[in-house]
This record gives sequence, structure tokens and C-alpha cells, in this order.
Amino acid sequence: MTVAQRHHTQQRLAERYGLDVSAAQIFQMAKRIAHGHAILIARQSKDVGHWLLAHEGRAIRFVFDRRRRSILTALPPEDSAEYLLSRRSQGNVALPLSLIPAGDGHREAASLGCP
Repeated sequence: MTVAQRHHTQQRLAERYGLDVSAAQIFQMAKRIAHGHAILIARQSKDVGHWLLAHEGRAIRFVFDRRRRSILTALPPEDSAEYLLSRRSQGNVALPLSLIPAGDGHREAASLGCP
């Protein structure tokens, strides 16, 4: 991950989620995504995907490049799984299959490590 990518991600997390994270925390988030501790929600290309990762009790959607093992950006909360699920219930959005809730209509928060 380049210094510019790390700085961009820090800015987006502060702007979009109110999080003040260090470079080391971003590295750890990228490592958690790379090691399968996140949920793949959509593929953007062969190497780039949208991932949902729990951080400080919040589900954050990241764009992650698996070949470079780098977080490219953090997407806004309006693009989060919770937002997409609420829009789906209103019939306003199509969801990737990986986001469609199972069972009683609520995705298991435990799978993200969120309360």
C-alpha cells in the first residue's frame, strides 16, 4: 500500500465514518481482509472487490485489491450493507447474492463480528 493510498483511506474513514485511524490500523484492516476476516460483497474486477469489514463495532465497506493486498478506499455509509438492505426492503435496489439475508431476513451480525 502506497503512502498516497493510505492517506486517501485515512481521509475517507475520517470523512465518511468519523474514524481517526493510524497507518498501522489500516495495515491491520487490510491484513484482516486478505486473511478472510471480511465478507466479499461484490467483485469490481478480477483483483478488486468490495468487502465488508467490522471495525470498532461498525461494518465498513472497503474496496480492496487482493493482488496488491491493499485497501484502495472506504466507501460511504450510504453504500453499506445495512443501507442496501433497507433500500431492498423498499424495492429500490438489487443486491448481490452475498448480501441477501438468510432465515428471518436479517444477516447474521456475528459473521461480521458486530454486536
